[in-house]
Amino acid sequence: MLTHSTNFIYDVEGARSENCILISTDDWYANTSNEIIEFDQWGGIARTFITKTLGVNIPNNSKYAGILKAGDVVMITHIAANVFCKRYFLIPIDLDSTHYTDIPMAHVIGKFNKKVSFSTFQPITNYVLTKIVKGVDESNGVLVTTEETVSVQEVVKVGPWVKDLKPGDKVLVRDNVMTPIMLNSVEYNAINYDMIVGVFKENVGVFSLNNLDRLLGTYVLMEAAQAEFANEGSMIYNPNYDIDSDKDCMSEVWTDRYRVLRSNLKCLKEDEIVFVPREALNYVTLRGVQYFVAFDTDFMLAKITKE
Repeated sequence: MLTHSTNFIYDVEGARSENCILISTDDWYANTSNEIIEFDQWGGIARTFITKTLGVNIPNNSKYAGILKAGDVVMITHIAANVFCKRYFLIPIDLDSTHYTDIPMAHVIGKFNKKVSFSTFQPITNYVLTKIVKGVDESNGVLVTTEETVSVQEVVKVGPWVKDLKPGDKVLVRDNVMTPIMLNSVEYNAINYDMIVGVFKENVGVFSLNNLDRLLGTYVLMEAAQAEFANEGSMIYNPNYDIDSDKDCMSEVWTDRYRVLRSNLKCLKEDEIVFVPREALNYVTLRGVQYFVAFDTDFMLAKITKE
């Protein structure tokens, strides 16, 4: 609870803090469910992404109404901890030196019931708790890549807004979107449902795009597709180069041209060529291969149905 609740009103309608919670950037909960507790360089509890809600500003007509209250122990995303916690403010009452900040509800992953543990944790809204699937990179006992695939995750718990996933589902997740959390000395990841690309078939043997049972939302999975001729139609052949190693689009051969591999949109079919700026795409890495991910057609410029 906020010490200055009688003098500092947090739940002001229309304020910047609407649909946010108030926390202290210095007050992280010790995760006693683990065998080891980490401390920062000043002797305080290291950033665990777990903290207490000091106040809430959620209107009655908000979709977040009734989910959290002051005093709840919550887990926030690593993005919120890295970004919002650096933008703090002070309350000039009784020489209070606490660093306060607002955390949008969209970055609150879940809450704990009384104590921090796996059994007491419940994701809220559309968040999903997962754990990494091991052995994805093996084929007949042989590793197919030296970089471990972390994009294949098993669903462990789901928030109340998630209706088409269940514990035990194996899912494909976009790169660099997970918040790590260790509970009862087991490593888990927290993921927003919108970052999950698709669901694999049950009892799948090999985790490949062909074994995706379905894509979620409006996702489109693609690979880079270099045109055979320069300028999409001249008689000059494009020079050969390793298109997969051109991560920074430095080559003049690059034309923002992609082949659709899987699509959850009726307007795009497999093997069609689409033109879209690479800056508008995300990535997913599976078994050492990086694929391109588009969410809907907002940034797509054109498509070729036949060549």
